Amino acid sequence: MSKKLRFAAGLLALCAFVALSSAAYAETVIHGPDPVVDAGDPDGWSLLNVFTDPIVAPSPTNTLGLMTTVNYWAERGDGAHRIQPLLVKFEGGVYTIIGVGTEHAADANGLQADIPFGLTEGTATFDTSTPGVTYHSAVLQQVDGGDQGPAGGPINTGATIPFGDAGGNAFVQDTVGPNHDPNPGDVVTAGHTTTTRNYAYNVEVDFPPIPEPSTMILAWIGLFGLLSYAFRRRKRGVK
Repeated sequence: MSKKLRFAAGLLALCAFVALSSAAYAETVIHGPDPVVDAGDPDGWSLLNVFTDPIVAPSPTNTLGLMTTVNYWAERGDGAHRIQPLLVKFEGGVYTIIGVGTEHAADANGLQADIPFGLTEGTATFDTSTPGVTYHSAVLQQVDGGDQGPAGGPINTGATIPFGDAGGNAFVQDTVGPNHDPNPGDVVTAGHTTTTRNYAYNVEVDFPPIPEPSTMILAWIGLFGLLSYAFRRRKRGVK
């Protein structure tokens, strides 16, 4: 094989590698306080907490998000207190659940990190460029044994995530019991707002990059060139 052919093959391989590797990594956005710290004490009832600050895409051209992991501080890590991550959309003045994650129960007090969102119903993906719609992370906090909110009593110790100066704006639906089962389409209503005092948790959202047309063209040129080169070598019987 001539030096020119070897050089051309190497250049084509480089084009394909650069083009594909440039689109291989997602950008992660953390929705909620970061870092998560022990910021106070949990409330004494089961509740559903929604961050009213919307999830913001990393760029105007990279707007397709995927809920991936949850991080929270547990103050009641006895295995009976559970949290369940949710994806909520805000449209027409109404907050509605569109995605339900997997329940998680902390078995010890302290930071619970990189808990998979674990979609069970609805969707974990969304597009922040959708007109008239914003998207928000939320968590449902409950305890085994039929705990309810103060309006539905009795008041047990349903929440596990501490409530304090964790940052962010949110509201709480505090009448979710007993043993509330969230579903896509459920409307979430405010029991009270938490303003800048909030719950110590956050949700990580991945935004996979959308390759630019020029990047895709470069990748296809490289791949097509390599396939053509391989075909020519095989046809000629070059080893």
